[in-house]
Amino acid sequence: METFGIRDLRQRSGDLTRTAESGQMALITCRDKPLLLGIPFTEELLEQGVALNLAIHLHRVFLSLITTLRIWTVTLKTSDKPSGTAQIIADSSPLIALAISGLFIHLSDLCGEVWVPQQVLNECLAKEGAPGFAEIQKSAKEGIIHVHPDIPETDEMISSLSRLLDPGEAQAIKLALMYQSVLLIDEKSGRSTARSLGIPVTGSLAVLLKAKKTGVITSVKSVVEHLQLHNYRYSKALIAQLLEKAGE
Repeated sequence: METFGIRDLRQRSGDLTRTAESGQMALITCRDKPLLLGIPFTEELLEQGVALNLAIHLHRVFLSLITTLRIWTVTLKTSDKPSGTAQIIADSSPLIALAISGLFIHLSDLCGEVWVPQQVLNECLAKEGAPGFAEIQKSAKEGIIHVHPDIPETDEMISSLSRLLDPGEAQAIKLALMYQSVLLIDEKSGRSTARSLGIPVTGSLAVLLKAKKTGVITSVKSVVEHLQLHNYRYSKALIAQLLEKAGE
């Protein structure tokens, strides 16, 4: 599936036409986020209908990407790994959640050695003064959070992952493979992709549960309610399950 930036469409209209003529879908992005999905108008589309035709296209693309990524997972060499041993590779959303929860002072005890790609740090610090900004910035400067340079966008795995996920998630998954580490990530699509590649995942709520069990916090419920005030959304079933495990 070809990807086109919306600003590039005027210059790349010929490429877009050739993509459609070859029977391929095209993903149109705006500021690196998916915006539109173009489906070639073919006889199959008329026969199958839009829904079935789209499902078939997406099924083929998804299987192709995941198969390729699994092959790369198996063939990653030791020489590709960064120096040092990371215990956790973190994405932006759980980092911000833990910062908002006031747990950064205990981050090393709860998560071990934490590494983030530069892209993830950029996402965390995108808006000065936002919730969690000061804590994350301070931790990065003091080396509590270790920052790894981004893998180039020309890297084949990064390119493929970026078709499915946002840039920070793609970078974090690649590093988790390189480090052979646990991935701290909350987004459903990112967790699903990571698991399909054999990467062990955890999330911010699991860290909260550990914080309760180790006596760092006295109430998981109060922390979750605080996060909900900052637009973190959890299903009632998930919260009930979490509180049951926490003995609340």
